[in-house]
Amino acid sequence: MRIVMLLTSLSAALVLLVAVSADYWIRFDGADHHYGLWNECKPNCDQWSGVHDWLDATRGCMVVAGIMFACAFVYYIAMTSSPKSFGSAMIAFLFSVAFIFEFGSLVVFTHHAQQDPRPHRFGWTYYTGWLSVIITVASAIIAFIDCRTSSPLELKKLEDEDEGNMAVGM
Repeated sequence: MRIVMLLTSLSAALVLLVAVSADYWIRFDGADHHYGLWNECKPNCDQWSGVHDWLDATRGCMVVAGIMFACAFVYYIAMTSSPKSFGSAMIAFLFSVAFIFEFGSLVVFTHHAQQDPRPHRFGWTYYTGWLSVIITVASAIIAFIDCRTSSPLELKKLEDEDEGNMAVGM
């Protein structure tokens, strides 16, 4: 179960990285004009100029989601090195927080994009962000399932039962 959790969380983190780094969140109709979270391209790409609170909020939430993934991976390493001491409840919590921030950032971005009067459509990177949200939810569910089936207290209880069975058998 933990290998599946690792693979889904790595997938979610990689998809999030692609979504955050690429410049095809919005594509404008009839022109070679598109933008992402960091650059606006028409047709040459330059960093966003001016103050855009909605864009800062979207970026910040995506970065916090990435930090949650990094914390989850560090915790996962600790959990695999000492499974009796670390359960997956913290990883489930971190994935849940990552989901909240990813979802929030995409809602903010979607709301702002709908306000733009110019004819446009969402680009592939935007949909990659939503794919990351879906995979993050799957990772959180898997972590919660693992938490219920292999908590440190449950492992301790099983060890105590095994020791008791060995003592009776001798």
